Amino acid sequence: MRALFVILVVSALSTACSSSDLESPDETTNPTSTTVARSPGCAVPEFGSDAGLLAFYNAQTAGVGHELLVLNLANGEVQQLTDNDAEDLNPEWSPDGSKILFYSDRDGDYDIFVHDYDNGGVRKLIDHDANDTGASWSPDGTRIAFQSDRDGDEDIYLMDVDGGDILNLTDDNPGVDGLPRWSSDGARIAFITVRGGYRAYMMNADGSDPTDISGGLSKAGFPVWSSTGEQVAFNTVLDGRRGIAIVDTSGTEPTMVLPLGGGWPVWSRSDERIAFASSELCGGGDWEIFLSNLDGTGVVPTGVPGFPWSWRD
Repeated sequence: MRALFVILVVSALSTACSSSDLESPDETTNPTSTTVARSPGCAVPEFGSDAGLLAFYNAQTAGVGHELLVLNLANGEVQQLTDNDAEDLNPEWSPDGSKILFYSDRDGDYDIFVHDYDNGGVRKLIDHDANDTGASWSPDGTRIAFQSDRDGDEDIYLMDVDGGDILNLTDDNPGVDGLPRWSSDGARIAFITVRGGYRAYMMNADGSDPTDISGGLSKAGFPVWSSTGEQVAFNTVLDGRRGIAIVDTSGTEPTMVLPLGGGWPVWSRSDERIAFASSELCGGGDWEIFLSNLDGTGVVPTGVPGFPWSWRD
């Protein structure tokens, strides 16, 4: 089952607790500025037109280890949050912007952790023999949706922020369900599923009414809501090229497909811009982070290698 998990989350390259609850910081978790090798294929970016902090994980080869970092879009400064041989993945800002939810195999199997952005402390939320991954905060910070193989196949679960009161939302599907992301009103959850192929779905927060929003596009995945909850963006493949689809959640047909040679879309808080990763732009080869308007214009290279996951003001 772990092999299937890796295919779903990592090999897609070919995935309100108080600060007093966190452990004291150590040398592996303190945020530090780091020098990132910029791509020679694009012009050096001019930061400042976008604002906020973009949490991402770096673009090392799967199995070697990924680290968590934060890119300041105002000045281009990068902070490295973790430094170990483990896979640290999918950093998501808490609703108040003070913490980062992520998952890691630093203790053997995959578990869910919270990183305090201000003091670097880390707390493990779940200690289970299963692989618990793909975690996402509810907008009010009281619940966490996550992916786990604890019942055999990969399902989506809910839990309180202290790791208690765990509920399986997708146990009626014998296939893989994962990478849940909450809508801004907390009423719905978007997720990736394997139901006749890789599909982007949404469902109510209690697991009811699962709906395919892929619009017939192949290899859909990594769905993420706009801040208004009116649209969902997700990875797809169009005419053999990676791209990003944007769908209106009132329907099931894509309103736009951006052939950007990449994926991993992240909405800005204003819903006017997206961050994404591409291996084709700027000469191709390495996966790097870019910024773009929603219609695919105004593409700005950051020169930073990695995969964006969460954008806060």
